[in-house]
Order: sequence, then C-alpha cells, then structure tokens
Amino acid sequence: MSCKDDVALTVTWSIEGISYLKYANVCSSDFYPHSDVDQKYYLKHGMDTSDINFISFYIYNSKQDTIERDYELSILAPNGSPLISRKVTKCLFNEYKHGFSDFVERSENLENRKDEFLKNDTLTLRCRLWESRMSQKIHFFLQKTRPSIDRMHFLWTLDRFSSLTLQDERVASLRTADEGSSYSK
Repeated sequence: MSCKDDVALTVTWSIEGISYLKYANVCSSDFYPHSDVDQKYYLKHGMDTSDINFISFYIYNSKQDTIERDYELSILAPNGSPLISRKVTKCLFNEYKHGFSDFVERSENLENRKDEFLKNDTLTLRCRLWESRMSQKIHFFLQKTRPSIDRMHFLWTLDRFSSLTLQDERVASLRTADEGSSYSK
C-alpha cells in the first residue's frame, strides 16, 4: 500500500500540561487496530538519552512480524494541520520500536514557536498507519494525556518579621502528602 491510499489507522494524541513534562517520556494508551488483540501499539513522545536538544517520537508494537507498513508521525497545529510530519514507507515491523530520536529540535520549534506548537500548553501528535492486512474499515483513535500534578500551599507566620536581617535564618520542613500531611517549623 502507499501513503496515497486511504489511511487504515489514525491516532490523534493530545498531551495537556506539556510544560510539566518537559524532560519526561510519555506513553499513550494501547490501541488495537485489528481483531488480533495480541497485536497492540502505543506511541511514545519524549527524549532519547542520545541528545537532549531533540524530541523523539516513536510507535511501538507488541510483537514482531514481517508485515510491510507505511507510517507517518506528525505534530499538529490547533487547527489539525501538520506542522512537522515525517513518513516512512515499506517498513517491516520486525522490531518493536519505529520512529525518530530527532523528530523535532526542542529550541528551534517547541520553545521559539510555542504559540504555534503548544496552544494552551497542549501538544497534539498524530500517527497514521497503512498496512495490507488491515480491513477496509478505517480506524480512528483519539487519546488525551493529562499529567497529575501535586501542588502544595502553606501559610507560615514569621515572628518578628520586620526585625529580621539578611543573616537571620528561619527553616520550615515540609512533607508531601505521601510522607504525611503535616509540616514542622
């Protein structure tokens, strides 16, 4: 099959709160494009250890096979059009990981063009996959990832605050909710 044919599988994945995940690797939920539940896929976005100046983007498959596929990985604009897109044709999925360790340069695109790429602190990625054994039925998957962020607020009354000098030191020990909900002065 070629990329000119109808797309057999499209996964659109929105990652909200991407600024909290700046140096983290994030995985999508699993998706199953065929009736074979043993063959699942998922997407991974983040950093490879090879170069922190680039963002990686991969599609993973759960088991190796020799089916020839074409795939395309993209970063989408808020209107759904691709800002960056990379295609691979006639790829044998005989390995578990396919994609790019250098999908996009971090500073050039994601930081300098933040309004274009990260509208409302959300990064939207898309994977399209073509393969001969997929049915004529077209599969669409929409996924959303939202990080869980622990926030802590505390009020601390400092005695004789107005008489403190730069050399005076006051210490407060805080514990997260996992360690206990109290704090000590």
